[in-house]
Amino acid sequence: MILFFQGSLRAPLWLPFVGSTLPALLLWSLTAPLAGEAVARQHEHHEQTSPPRTVSADPSPGVRTDSAGAVLTRFETTSGEPLSLDEVLAWLDERNPELEAARIDARSAATGPARVSSLPDPMVSGEFMAGRGRMARSEWMVEQAFPWPGTLDLRRSAAEATARSAEVVAELEWYDLVLEATTTYLEIAALQEKLIHLAHFREELIGFERAAASRYETGNGPQQAILRLQLEKNSTTEKDLMLRVELADRFERLRRLAGNPEDLTARSLVLPAAPVSSPAIGDDERTSDEALLDEEAERLNLEVRLAELSFRPEFSARITWVEGSIMRENRSAVGIGGAISLPLRKGARRASLEAARLERTRLDAERDALVQRLDTERAAARSRLATGRALLDLIDQTLIPQAEATRQATVSAYAVGRADYLDLLDAERMLVELRLSRVDRLVDVHRDTELLRRLTRIAPLN
Repeated sequence: MILFFQGSLRAPLWLPFVGSTLPALLLWSLTAPLAGEAVARQHEHHEQTSPPRTVSADPSPGVRTDSAGAVLTRFETTSGEPLSLDEVLAWLDERNPELEAARIDARSAATGPARVSSLPDPMVSGEFMAGRGRMARSEWMVEQAFPWPGTLDLRRSAAEATARSAEVVAELEWYDLVLEATTTYLEIAALQEKLIHLAHFREELIGFERAAASRYETGNGPQQAILRLQLEKNSTTEKDLMLRVELADRFERLRRLAGNPEDLTARSLVLPAAPVSSPAIGDDERTSDEALLDEEAERLNLEVRLAELSFRPEFSARITWVEGSIMRENRSAVGIGGAISLPLRKGARRASLEAARLERTRLDAERDALVQRLDTERAAARSRLATGRALLDLIDQTLIPQAEATRQATVSAYAVGRADYLDLLDAERMLVELRLSRVDRLVDVHRDTELLRRLTRIAPLN
């Protein structure tokens, strides 16, 4: 019979004990200060023995749950309040240079209608002729060009469509950055929680290793068990290092998206519970991606009409004032005239019109492709989301409870000498791997939900 005592020490203690009841009680009394609750629990269960301490099914130390059900992962190097996603998105809105550049482009495009809808500047010319008497005179002329009626209105409308397109581009830039920042935030929170699970599991491995060394020294265990536990511990260390490299990469990405705020690595992140509902879009609604192409289509329609108007003539009016006119006996005179610009060379104009029409046709094909792509990506995201939720429910409701039951059964089998503590190690490893897998599935569900939300962003009403 083997008794296990757990006290205030971090590593579990395995004490081999063989003998009658009297030696057992004597050893029990000597180890009471270290045994604590484990001794009392052993006494309650008579001769059932306990295995080395394992990771509890309750939230691990360093992890707490808020009122909304979100798991707040307290990373071992963190300090202060957890960093919320809303705080990251606020930094993104205020500091991200890519978003600021898109918004500046939108403000610049908003000045287009005033620039293209004005008449060309008038031209003023003068001529002075020196001489004596009636030969001395000066001539001044003001000329103003006028495009074909309706041209300026079309130019203004096309510039307004361009400005609206720039606004939608800035909006889409915001949506894409929100998706990237949210996904990065969730990945960091998941990596922090994985590191905590691995740290607890590594503590268990250290306890198993000490127990195996103790049994080997007393001749009750093989050296193979020590080597196996050392391999398992080193493998866990490797996973820990790989996760930390990935965590540093995600932190740098989040820092770039948030506009290089203060040291983010000193903050823990919030991993929310699984979302309940999925975003959807109605049949009569259009996404922001479709709205962008609609604005581009409106602009190209106007460009086609402008190319058609290029075949119309342009006019110009002029007013002339002549001082000392010879025709009027050296008196001043005023003249009014005009000119018409005839579009006789139509080859370039026909090419411009054909290019505008082809561009409009190309945009129709691009919009059809966009609608198909959005429908396909939304369907794929919904399919992955349904599968991810099913896997998450399977892990929460079936696999983890079964792993916990297997662990308890292994504990009972070990207590009566029907199982080795390496079997308990296998059961504990399975439980830890399922908890790590649950973190991955939870992140997948959040990632697909955010992607679906991005693909169903509704265009604002004009």
